[in-house]
Amino acid sequence: IVDGKAHMDTRKCIRCYCCHELCPEEAVELHRPWLGRLLIGR
Repeated sequence: IVDGKAHMDTRKCIRCYCCHELCPEEAVELHRPWLGRLLIGR
């Protein structure tokens, strides 16, 4: 927790996006590069 907010260590992230899908508070915001958005369609 940093400054009273949950914090993700992006160095350990494997980009499975489970945190985004499973968070009941929708507190996880993803910033995908434009190519990823183009290929995945989100």
